[in-house]
Amino acid sequence: MTLNSSSSNDVIIATNNKTYRGLGGDDTYIITKFVQNNAKINIVDTEGQNTIQLVEGLTIFSTTFASNAVSLELTNGAVITINGTDNFSFDLGGNLTKTTSAMSVDFPSFADSFGVSNLPEKGILQGKSGIEVSSQNLIEASSDNFSWKLNSPESSGFRSEDVDALMNYLKTPSLSTQAAILIKGNNIIAEYYSDAFDNKSMATSWSVAKSFASTVVGVANDEGYILSVNDPITNYIPQWENTEKDTISLKQLLGMRSGMVDSVVSVYYSSDMVSQSLGRSITNEPGSVFSYSNEDSMLLGHIVENATGMKFQDYADSRLFDPLGINETWWTDQAGNTLTYAGLDMTPREFARFGLMVAQEGRWQGQQIVSSSWLDVATQTYDDIANYGFQWWTSNTYPFFQALGLDGQYIYVWPDTDIVLVRFTFYEHIGEGSTVRVVRGDDNDISYHSTTSGNANGSILASLFNDAGKETQNEEKDSHEIIVPTGKSTYRGLEGNDTYIISKAINSNAVINIVDTEGENTVQLVDGLTISSSKFASNAVSLSLSNGASITISGADKFSFDIGGNATTAIEAIEKDFLSFAKMFGVEDLPESGTLSGSTNQTVSERILTDSPVSFAEFDIIIVSSDFG
Repeated sequence: MTLNSSSSNDVIIATNNKTYRGLGGDDTYIITKFVQNNAKINIVDTEGQNTIQLVEGLTIFSTTFASNAVSLELTNGAVITINGTDNFSFDLGGNLTKTTSAMSVDFPSFADSFGVSNLPEKGILQGKSGIEVSSQNLIEASSDNFSWKLNSPESSGFRSEDVDALMNYLKTPSLSTQAAILIKGNNIIAEYYSDAFDNKSMATSWSVAKSFASTVVGVANDEGYILSVNDPITNYIPQWENTEKDTISLKQLLGMRSGMVDSVVSVYYSSDMVSQSLGRSITNEPGSVFSYSNEDSMLLGHIVENATGMKFQDYADSRLFDPLGINETWWTDQAGNTLTYAGLDMTPREFARFGLMVAQEGRWQGQQIVSSSWLDVATQTYDDIANYGFQWWTSNTYPFFQALGLDGQYIYVWPDTDIVLVRFTFYEHIGEGSTVRVVRGDDNDISYHSTTSGNANGSILASLFNDAGKETQNEEKDSHEIIVPTGKSTYRGLEGNDTYIISKAINSNAVINIVDTEGENTVQLVDGLTISSSKFASNAVSLSLSNGASITISGADKFSFDIGGNATTAIEAIEKDFLSFAKMFGVEDLPESGTLSGSTNQTVSERILTDSPVSFAEFDIIIVSSDFG
């Protein structure tokens, strides 16, 4: 994107796929946490003395430094690459649109902040990961600052009718849906709870837990406790050495191709499920047949314990659940073994956290929970025998995979789009505690998890999920610029739906002309801005600020006007069309020809305009648009 006729100092909030090249003047690029998921932003600005401002609250997942370039990866998968860094200073913290001061450092000092004390003469060096921008400095990011945002389908690239079709299907009474949530990134697009349930109600996984167990195995592999999935199983189950089972590999166990007989449901009634799972015999050559097996999955916890020397639950808590901020209950058998094939209880939103982490290639709030290389293998079809990976169901038809559980417990993960669907049926916790006791000898000592059957039609659900998500792939990633004008500039010919933020950062006596007739555009007047005078034409407006700057907007019917708020801090504004905006200045009817002056000395305050508390000198409006004659 090139800003035509912009030879002065531009301030640009980079949000989506763009290459910024050839801008004149001394420019500022503001990087905030509102950069789109997986956006690729390239800044190739070799003219002038430029600035990168990292706004307070931004979390940087990883960094790569070269001699005169840097690449910043954010926690949402976005990557910002800056070339010609000897022309840049780096402002840490602060917020230009709020005139909050930042600490300015040169490129070598910026690299040193990430542990790169000497820039490489050639090649690249990795900097620190998981760094949060705080007030004028950088700190290690906290893993517990995640929050969901409620968002409309359209604002996240969905079509409402597609989302409604998906959710209405899951609300079908016969499906007994307790909860269903559709998310994209950390945005909740749709959320449903049946009567008597809410977002704090517990759901249970049944076999969805298998995908969690697989992920814990992946972490153990990343940490070197498990060297390879091709290892002989006897590395982790030594009692099978010199038996018919010593040819089984961990990979075959993960893929349910161990060749061992499975008792299907009887393991659930066993007091020691690991012992029962270990004692099975082989009925098929390992790797030759897919046979869905709770007992294969039950052995994964035993393997992790033998590999790490830790209790499975302790290892899973420290490596998976604690970093994700999940307060789960994972049921055990009477011998104390974690049910790594089932029995995982948490809220639906917590299940969604796990799904989002997987969709984000194992990343969570600046931390790599499990490697992307593990997830790439675990969620791919193992072979042509069955659509199954390492405890995940896969698809040859759709670009997503699933964790599926008894009675209709689902997590659908679409990694290319960061879209996740979680759905659970009615859950009742029977008895006390979280140790499974289902032997009917003493009804007072029974405890288990009970769900209402509500299996959806898999083909219908996958099709509806695909219909909803595919629209986000068609979303124009290169369609929205956020620009903070500060100096003399003319903005003309920008494509898409653009936002111009008018703030106190505008230079004194600057002349800014916005001629943007493409798309549905927005002018946002930031809280605290004072407008000394205004003049309206039929399809244009000129605003003079208290510091003598003037902003002229042509083609105003293509604009909405946001009063108050701040796009860099997500403070909400009130939206007005052009006619309603004019009325805020006392102009009830736009003139058919000529111009009308609006009210003077207006301050933007809490989404309204108020009379300024002090008098300001009037400044001449500099007319730069022929709409004013």
